[in-house]
Amino acid sequence: MLAWTFIDERDANARASAKAVIEEGAVVPAIWHWEIQNALLTAERRKRIAGADVAMVLQHLASLPIEIEPIGPAFSFGAETDIARRMNLSVYDAAYLDLSLRRGMRLMTRDTKLGAAADILRIRWEP
Repeated sequence: MLAWTFIDERDANARASAKAVIEEGAVVPAIWHWEIQNALLTAERRKRIAGADVAMVLQHLASLPIEIEPIGPAFSFGAETDIARRMNLSVYDAAYLDLSLRRGMRLMTRDTKLGAAADILRIRWEP
């Protein structure tokens, strides 16, 4: 979703994923809130985005049909660790795989390692 924000990353795939989220919605794990904010703050510190623009991006993302899955009954403590171990990922990235697998949904990512794992599991979203 951050590829939509930065002009140098806004390619055809980023535009297609933005359109898909707007039209169909998306589901993300609870950690997404912090990951998005951290990435935007890092970009601000690196002078890729102005502080006022960070607030606008966050407001825009909050307006999209994005379901944030809380930790609850569907959460299996340790599932992400198993996936992370098997796929050589961080537990944070494995949370996205776990959510996609549990929900039977495709995974939208630009992360190379996470994308490779999604490819192996045949769950990667393609425009």
